Amino acid sequence: MNIKVIDNFLPDFEAVKAQAMAQDFEPKEYDGYPYEGIALDVQVDAELLGDVAPRFAFWRIAKEGDPTPTPIHCDNSCDSMAGLLYMTDPVGDLDGTAFWRHRETDTHALPSHPRALTNHVLAAARRDAADLSAWDMTMLVKAKANRFVTYPSHYWHSRYPIDCTGYTAQDPRLIWVVFYS
Repeated sequence: MNIKVIDNFLPDFEAVKAQAMAQDFEPKEYDGYPYEGIALDVQVDAELLGDVAPRFAFWRIAKEGDPTPTPIHCDNSCDSMAGLLYMTDPVGDLDGTAFWRHRETDTHALPSHPRALTNHVLAAARRDAADLSAWDMTMLVKAKANRFVTYPSHYWHSRYPIDCTGYTAQDPRLIWVVFYS
């Protein structure tokens, strides 16, 4: 799998985190799904990002009990690569981003063609998105403040745990999400 993890991603991490925490987080809708805790005012210095030239980026804040409209999913409609930067430390040992293999279709990512296969796999994955018994976790990238993980956007993935167990309104999970080529 083509997953890359970079620790200590931002040299001025605390300043960027302070900027992120000062955002107004509100619900947004994307691709027909409602998402809680989104802030679109992302102004990260391009020099700090190196090869990552964002096409679309946002802050996302979450806590236990927030709805998860797309538990296991892929982001192939956003761009060819996806990445996220953990802005907070984990609250549990098994906390981060999980990558999955769909058992029925035996896929770890959405195939790009032929179209009939892509449609079949996508329909099965959407049907099973919240049913963990339909999936095998293939990798867990553990959350850690200032850790950046990047991967092809067509990989099946989710936050883990899916329900943000242990995060509170006072101590939420905060990430920067970016899509790029």
